Amino acid sequence: MFNGLNGLKNLGIIVAIIVSLGGVIVGAETRYGKAVDVKQNSQGIQAIRLERQLEMIQRRIYWIEEQFGFDESRYPPKYRQEYRQLQIELENIKRQLDNL
Repeated sequence: MFNGLNGLKNLGIIVAIIVSLGGVIVGAETRYGKAVDVKQNSQGIQAIRLERQLEMIQRRIYWIEEQFGFDESRYPPKYRQEYRQLQIELENIKRQLDNL
């Protein structure tokens, strides 16, 4: 198979092909590996943003409960509507966090 000069040329070509394929594989792994890292970082940032929103909503709910108690029927209409909307938003954000 590898007789003389032609055999060395063929061996050189085979080695070059193997090295080239290795380079392509390493390059692809590096490129797509970074894409996965970016996606994970993006999800982390999204989670932080949602956690901050959750905290702000919980603080507002706590303030309303602190001012008027836990019986919604005793809340002024403006606060009753806000309280209900905050409860809905709170559940939506919790659901979004669970899905990340």
